[in-house]
Amino acid sequence: MSEVLIIITILIISSIIMAIIKKNIFIKVYNSLNTEDYDSFFKYVDSRLARAMMPIYTREILKLSAYIKTETNQGVTNQFNQMMKMNLTTYQLSDILVRGFNYYCNHDQINRCKKIVSKMAEVFDERELKKYQRHYDILMNGSTKYINELENELEKHRGKKKGYLEYLLAKSYQTKNNQKDYLKYLNRAMEDYQTNVQKHERTLQVM
Repeated sequence: MSEVLIIITILIISSIIMAIIKKNIFIKVYNSLNTEDYDSFFKYVDSRLARAMMPIYTREILKLSAYIKTETNQGVTNQFNQMMKMNLTTYQLSDILVRGFNYYCNHDQINRCKKIVSKMAEVFDERELKKYQRHYDILMNGSTKYINELENELEKHRGKKKGYLEYLLAKSYQTKNNQKDYLKYLNRAMEDYQTNVQKHERTLQVM
């Protein structure tokens, strides 16, 4: 009986130690990413402990986030392509596609955005897909066909979502060389986002 108790005690202690080690590595990885200490982040996330304790998708999506935050184009592309080859759930695939789409649109990489929209069509429902298609059409292809639709949607929303729609309207009017309405909606969008144009266009996300 005493031997059984010893074994149980050892197992419990081992489990506690492993839980502490796992918690510590998670904290180090997330803290270094949140504080933008990217040298430490990549050191921790690629360490043997992280590889042993963290799910592979968690590690890889955090690395993608780091490359996106630092706007390391080659790093984003390599990481995105690598993750697209992984065995992913529908949720995980959708997450990667959204992150890639937002990044490449903000960096005017039309062909990559087009490929991602095509892939989205395989996993997104019609309503969700339409948001990304509309975003692509307006910002990448200079479409103005959504103006009436966007103006009708404005009254239904507040805050950043309204600001997002106003920004799409602004870009639509810019394409039509309507400077008055372009500036009107652009200024409204920046007020609702509480930011400036330069920062906004680097971090814009589909809503």
